Amino acid sequence: MSFFADVPKAPPDPLLSITGRFKADSRPNKFDLGIGVLRRTDNTSHEFETVKVAAKSVAPSCFYPHPGGDDKFVSLMAEVIFGSSLPPRLLVSQGITTMMLPDPSWANHKPLLGGGGLKITEYRYFKQDTHTGLARGLNEDIQIVRKFLDAGLEFAVCSSCSKNFGLYGERVGSFLLLVPPLFGAKIVSTILSDPELRKKWEQELAETRTTLNRAHAAFAQALSKGGLDSKFSAPRFGLFTQLYLNEQQVLSLEKDHACYVAPGGRVNVSSLDEQAAASVANAVVQVLKST
Repeated sequence: MSFFADVPKAPPDPLLSITGRFKADSRPNKFDLGIGVLRRTDNTSHEFETVKVAAKSVAPSCFYPHPGGDDKFVSLMAEVIFGSSLPPRLLVSQGITTMMLPDPSWANHKPLLGGGGLKITEYRYFKQDTHTGLARGLNEDIQIVRKFLDAGLEFAVCSSCSKNFGLYGERVGSFLLLVPPLFGAKIVSTILSDPELRKKWEQELAETRTTLNRAHAAFAQALSKGGLDSKFSAPRFGLFTQLYLNEQQVLSLEKDHACYVAPGGRVNVSSLDEQAAASVANAVVQVLKST
């Protein structure tokens, strides 16, 4: 008998399952609004030009990094998060995960960490509508962390570079993990340490933010025209809007309208132009009025 025979099979990841069903759907007018990846209106992934430039100048390293990660990366990330006047009591380390999980979080995080015998605690979102740099602005989105700092609180920060640099598969972030990867960290540090690249990256963030805000506005306006109350049409920021749909409503959107959203009704608006926003909103209105 195999040594692994008694290892239980992990349940399917609900978000990745949505992507599989979306690809198998033969209907021409379909919308993939589940996965948290910046997309263009043609449903292709949005890539930052500055990341492409930086990646070409970074040679992958085969050497062991020290446990704290890339020194240049962690110091630059600390500056992005806390500003240029770094407190002497600050310790930063590169990392890719933590045992404190937000609620909601990815479905595979709890079983993965819990299966390793780790204790898992949850925390609520202080600001639900932001990915750093994609809501109101780079400094504006990070202000809540700096308020904690000014208040003299003891706290830890886990910062991700997936959305605002488009480095999803590189798992780049800052906190703590032994032997973290280097390539993605070097891409980010190359951009943040080069004044011209950093300026272009912030311009790209601003352009992406404008596109997201336009998509939110079009979607909210379409929902309002459909007769939904203000909790659905209130202004939103960032990559997602949350519709708080039940399981039946989510399944109805998928089955009857080819609109694939995350469990609970989280919608990635980044690929929505005015026409697509109207189509999705019309589907949401029909589902809500029929259930």
